[in-house]
Amino acid sequence: DVAVTGVQTCALAISPGVTGIAAPLFDGRQNVIGSLSLTIGETDIPAERLKFISDRVRFCARIVSNTISREEPEPPTGGA
Repeated sequence: DVAVTGVQTCALAISPGVTGIAAPLFDGRQNVIGSLSLTIGETDIPAERLKFISDRVRFCARIVSNTISREEPEPPTGGA
């Protein structure tokens, strides 16, 4: 799933009555460092809605990955 769609979805595997959707988080070298997930209190989500939500989770994971991968700014030097 993840290699093709960029997200992993599962129903009932996390807890009964919920569906989980997760997307990987990457560092600046494109190493997977974690995941962003959403748990929805439904299991029979129509495919079109599941795709819509999955696209949003993947989008948000990209934003988090981009933010994480930015280098920390150098601290200011010199006295005040």
